[in-house]
Amino acid sequence: VERVKIVIVGAGASGIAAATKLLENGINDFVILEAQDYYGGRVNTVRFGDEYVDLGAQWIHGEEGNVVFKMAKPHNLIEKDEFKTTYLQSSGNVLDKEQINSILDILDEITESAYQDLHNYTDSLGNFFNQEYPKMLKKQSLQSSALTWEMFDWYQKDLNVEDSSDTWFQVSGYGYTVYERCEGFQEWGWKAGGYATLLDLLMKKIPDASNELSVGDKIHHQAEVVQILWDDNDEVVVKLRSGGMFIAEHVVMTVSLGVLKTNSHLMFKPALPQHKLNSIQ
Repeated sequence: VERVKIVIVGAGASGIAAATKLLENGINDFVILEAQDYYGGRVNTVRFGDEYVDLGAQWIHGEEGNVVFKMAKPHNLIEKDEFKTTYLQSSGNVLDKEQINSILDILDEITESAYQDLHNYTDSLGNFFNQEYPKMLKKQSLQSSALTWEMFDWYQKDLNVEDSSDTWFQVSGYGYTVYERCEGFQEWGWKAGGYATLLDLLMKKIPDASNELSVGDKIHHQAEVVQILWDDNDEVVVKLRSGGMFIAEHVVMTVSLGVLKTNSHLMFKPALPQHKLNSIQ
C-alpha cells in the first residue's frame, strides 16, 4: 500500500496536463496510474525507420479555439499538410481527376448539408447519404454509374475514419449538427516528432528542455485500476489489477469516455450518482 496526496488515473494528454498543473503549483505528492506500457493515450507516436508514424491522433483540425494549435503554432512546430491524391480502381486504372472532383463536390455538399440541416433528423448519417446522393447526382446531371457508387463507398470509408465508426449507419445524422468544428485550416501536421510533440509541450520540454517538468517519474505503467472506494470522506482507496493499492486524499479521473462506459458500473464503490452514470451512458 502506498499513500499519496493525489492519484491521477490515466496518462493520456489529460492526465499529463493535470500532472503539469500540479507540479507548476508546487504539488509534488502524486502518482499517475496508466494501464498501458506507454504514456499519451490516444496520442501514440512510434518510430518508423528514420521517421515517425502516428497510430492515434495525427492532424490538428482547425485553429480558432483549438488549444493544440495555440500551443504549437508560436514555436513553429506545425505546417499545413497539402495532399496530392490519385484515385485508382482495383484494376490499377488511374481515374480522371476532373471527373472524380465533380463527384466529390457532390458528396462534400451533402456533408455540409448534414452539418447545417439535420437538427430534427432521427436517422443515421448513412441513411441521409443514401437519400440525398441519387437526388444530387440527378440535379448535377451526372449519370448513376459504377464509378459514382465506387466513390460513394470510398467516401463512406473516409468519413468512417474521421468519425471513428465502422459504418456511417452507426453515426447519428443529428449529431453532425451539434458537433462544433474549430474554424480555420483543418489538416495541420507536425513538422517532426509526430503528435507526441504535444506531450513535450505540456511537459515544458519545448522550447527549453532545461525547464522540463518531471512528469515521467510520476507514471506507473501497466497499473490498471479496477476499483475505487470513495465512501470515506477523508480517503480514497484505489485498487489495481496487479493487487497493488494506493490511498489518497483525491483521485483525478482522466480516462476516456469509452473506458468509463465499460467499467464505471463496477469500478466505483459506492456507485457514482445516477446523474453521472446517465451522463456517461
